[in-house]
Amino acid sequence: MNSIEKAHTRSDDHYFMYFPGNYRWSAAFISMLGCSTWGGADIGEVDRIGRLLKAAPEQTDDAWFDACVKIADETRDHAQRYDKSGHRFSAAPFYLRACKYYQMAERFRTPKDARA
Repeated sequence: MNSIEKAHTRSDDHYFMYFPGNYRWSAAFISMLGCSTWGGADIGEVDRIGRLLKAAPEQTDDAWFDACVKIADETRDHAQRYDKSGHRFSAAPFYLRACKYYQMAERFRTPKDARA
């Protein structure tokens, strides 16, 4: 058996986990990173979300929500500053990213509540 065949038959292959033991958070985080290719996320902002999540005392859905909303709010604030100064086109990518972070924030909130 060659090395390629061995790689496909190994039983120890695992999904890369940003948050070991938490598949949901890891998959959602990778989804956010994937949005950076079309401008739906900024890797630096997603990294900041990840740092907030890693610092959270527990890996709860509320911690996920709070981290994403914090960065979404900051990103939206930047967009609004551009918008108010007459730079609508500069504001647009910030609004787009904020929207994506808000969408990701409410990903695990079920049932949906007033904050989501």
